[in-house]
Amino acid sequence: MFNIWEIIEFAIRIEENGEKVYRDASTKVSDPSLVSMLHWLAEEEAQHIKRKV
Repeated sequence: MFNIWEIIEFAIRIEENGEKVYRDASTKVSDPSLVSMLHWLAEEEAQHIKRKV
């Protein structure tokens, strides 16, 4: 069984991984609207991390 702190750490790691995936993906596409959307998604993940900490 996980305790609350382990669950929070796990959730933060998921958000960090999501942010990294979106930032990495944004460097591999050329469509400006897609790059913009990926940057927005990465920022959303970063904001989620701030709210959890």
